[in-house]
Amino acid sequence: MFFAYGRNEQTFQKFAEEVIFAAREFKRLAPSIPLAVATSSKLSEFEGIFDHIIDIDPQYDFLGSNYQKRPDSISRQWLTRILYMTATPFELTLAYDSNVTPCTPLHDAFHDLKTSNFDFSTASVGAESSLVSQAFPHNFAIAYRWNKQVSSMFGAWFTEQIRAGVSKDDQNTLHRVLRQKPFHNLVRKTLSPALGLAFASTKRSDHFWPRETRVASTPISVFHANPRGEHGLCELFNMNASVQRQFVKTGGSSVVRTVYSAAECAEALGTSCLYTRLWDDLGLSDLAPLKE
Repeated sequence: MFFAYGRNEQTFQKFAEEVIFAAREFKRLAPSIPLAVATSSKLSEFEGIFDHIIDIDPQYDFLGSNYQKRPDSISRQWLTRILYMTATPFELTLAYDSNVTPCTPLHDAFHDLKTSNFDFSTASVGAESSLVSQAFPHNFAIAYRWNKQVSSMFGAWFTEQIRAGVSKDDQNTLHRVLRQKPFHNLVRKTLSPALGLAFASTKRSDHFWPRETRVASTPISVFHANPRGEHGLCELFNMNASVQRQFVKTGGSSVVRTVYSAAECAEALGTSCLYTRLWDDLGLSDLAPLKE
């Protein structure tokens, strides 16, 4: 499921163009998996790509801002996305941001996800392990089964986001909601890098660079990047696809290196790495889908 909305034309066009490009690649690689888009403005291009087109009511296309001071100056808000994830036409939904790149046919990974035991799963930037108790949401990729508890959780998340601010970060608000007692029985998992690989800043509180991914040991089907410019990384990510590996970038360089141990990561980045402990396979049982 994708989302293309925005109160001004600049915002809408940016995300609509990314969604169209990414969804075409998903459809090419996995034509039998149905796609949906929630949108504030129907485009003719949507018709040939999406199996379900969900109209966003103008009153729920909230006004965003650029409080994060991103260089593109685009106004963003995630409250509309939170609300319209509840309009999913699917029993099991994979909701992605517009800037994702599919690498391989998703049929096997999606089948494994369908057979995994979970209600709600997000990509994570939690560094200690893949355990849900130590996960911190990275909301570019969210998987969920529609049921009463998940519906209730989305309602609480929507309310918490309004309290925090319409255009404020939606990952902190989700993190707070998932820690609330009513959702302790929600079956949560950490989304496997197979369906949501992303780079994170090694020293998150200090600098943007260097950057690294979580440790992967399966083929990478989807990663977090602009599909127009980063598709060439798919081949790199899927070399030695059954081997434990990690990907790193340094100092603003576009060059991505593959490392095969925590020591190699530290040597490549010149510092201890964010995900060092993941080399010990901590929390693999909390991944969805499970590593075979």
